[in-house]
Amino acid sequence: MKRSADCGQCPIAWQRGENRRVYEKNDEPYGFYFRAVFLLLFSACGTRFFVLSVQAVAYNVQMLEFLPQRLKKAIVLAGENAVYEIRIRRDYPVKMNYRGKYVYLGERCAETEKRNAFVCDGKEIDDILYCAGNFSVYSVEEQIRRGFISADGGVRVGIAGEYAFANEKVLALKQAESLCIRVPHRIENAGAEIYDIALKYGLKNTLIVSAPGRGKTTILRDLAEKIAATDDINLLICDERGEIAPCGALKGADVISYVDKKQSFSMAIRAMRPDLIVTDELSEDDLPTVKRAIRSGVYVLASAHFGGIEELTDPFRGIFDVIVCLSSDRIGTISGIYDKCLKPLI
Repeated sequence: MKRSADCGQCPIAWQRGENRRVYEKNDEPYGFYFRAVFLLLFSACGTRFFVLSVQAVAYNVQMLEFLPQRLKKAIVLAGENAVYEIRIRRDYPVKMNYRGKYVYLGERCAETEKRNAFVCDGKEIDDILYCAGNFSVYSVEEQIRRGFISADGGVRVGIAGEYAFANEKVLALKQAESLCIRVPHRIENAGAEIYDIALKYGLKNTLIVSAPGRGKTTILRDLAEKIAATDDINLLICDERGEIAPCGALKGADVISYVDKKQSFSMAIRAMRPDLIVTDELSEDDLPTVKRAIRSGVYVLASAHFGGIEELTDPFRGIFDVIVCLSSDRIGTISGIYDKCLKPLI
């Protein structure tokens, strides 16, 4: 039986005083899941491949439960492990990053023509945000003011639109116009090469750099799993956006979620005695916090946005023992590993 939820009075962009139907987890019969699994069974070359494929389907579909059913169906047919990003703009064809290339999302999965793509209106964008926030706008208000929502499973929903701004502070989101949904992927041994060089035989302060969307968080997640499995390192993750270790997914590590780096580093060092802190997306404003941690005897493993090693700005130089640069051509691959003086290590 289909169910519906009442959006009620929402305090930000979708505050229109009207009751809306939003998409719930049990809205749709799961026939399309079984059709996808059925097709995978007959395309598989062995039982192990089939089991892994079913697990991948269940994992990524569950992460994207906040999407409208028509979008979810198409993503399942496209193959969730091949979808890295979904872009939804109001009254404009929906696009997705599919196997590293942008295509349109339509009933037949990956479409090359705009006219065959799904189009979402403002109401659907509002409903997606409401569902991504687990039907509680108030619980994600602070995230929204910072331009995103961290949905279940480490999915980041970036938000662009009209914001209310006063006294150099964002007060609220007035109207959401577009969404950028980043779909996390688990790639086994994605950080194996970095681990062997930088962490296996003793901790080193390590920075992973690349342009946005090239696999930094995926590699950080794999490295954190490997380090946590050693049991002889006190690992703490400062997970500002809930993407590295969502919902306590990483055992064997201490996790501080949804707190800015200055506060979370201070809390960690004072109370948790970490040997290594892992965090994501450093900015220049975060560097004094990182330096204080290193002076305190705590190692730092982090990432930052730079197009290449030559783009690394002066404030970042001289802090990290190892700097890893990811390729711009293929997601999650390494183009170079450098020492503190930017001399190649491989």
